[in-house]
Amino acid sequence: MDDRAYKDGLMDQFYELVMLYLVHYAHHVTFPELVYPLILKCKKFIKICKVKNFVKVIRGLLEKVQENVKLIEERRQKTGLNVKDAKQMNAWLEQSQQKSTSSPLVMHFGRYKSMRQREVLEDIAQKEKISQSGRSSLPDLIRPDRQVAGKQNFKSMMEKDLSDNEEEQEELFQIKTKRKHDEIEE
Repeated sequence: MDDRAYKDGLMDQFYELVMLYLVHYAHHVTFPELVYPLILKCKKFIKICKVKNFVKVIRGLLEKVQENVKLIEERRQKTGLNVKDAKQMNAWLEQSQQKSTSSPLVMHFGRYKSMRQREVLEDIAQKEKISQSGRSSLPDLIRPDRQVAGKQNFKSMMEKDLSDNEEEQEELFQIKTKRKHDEIEE
């Protein structure tokens, strides 16, 4: 069970971090070339993985990435972009950054982020509800006075025993002046 929870958490973190990275470059002119290795690995993962939920998550990611790739390639073809012209590249990047909020990948990430925040808030609220209900359902511990008095008597007895033990320990650790083997050597 712990292994499954670990894998689920790992997949959630992978998905979120990959999305953060891809959203950062979603408007860039080189996005199709940048994600090509990711597309290949995702397709391979979909073929190999036997966990349906993981396949579903990666397939959704792959679809959004491919939609964004098509969008960037269409924009590049429409503008007739010359990669060697720095001014034209900068102008294209500024223009695409303004349009990047309409990119399928960015829109998907926005929905994912809001859904994830809602899940986290619900989880926190559920934990608080459990902790509050747990405290109220616990009975208060009522101790009779007799037990408290007994503890005080026990404490006074222990103090007496400790003082007696100290005297005994002093006797044990005193160095004897003569020992049997000392007499034999002489």
